[in-house]
Amino acid sequence: MRDNRNSESLSAEAQHGEAHPGPHGPLWRAPPVILLAGALTAAAVLLLNLVPLAAVAWLASKPAGLIEADLAALRFTLVQAALSATLSVALALPWRGH
Repeated sequence: MRDNRNSESLSAEAQHGEAHPGPHGPLWRAPPVILLAGALTAAAVLLLNLVPLAAVAWLASKPAGLIEADLAALRFTLVQAALSATLSVALALPWRGH
């Protein structure tokens, strides 16, 4: 059974699933604190990715550089990340059964 208590507050397009996100869509109606939280989260994720990469680059620039084990670990990490992302996207795609 469908709850229609708040249906009068929705537009006709939104009730029928025809509303399209865009400049006047749901994202732009979010309170500024939500948008700020999203921006801060994105910045934190970016920093958490770039700081370790900078450390590896700094270590590689030293005279000793990266040893073979370091390069193997880096290669494994990159391959594993690529395979993980590929599998995640493949599982998220909608499948049409025939």
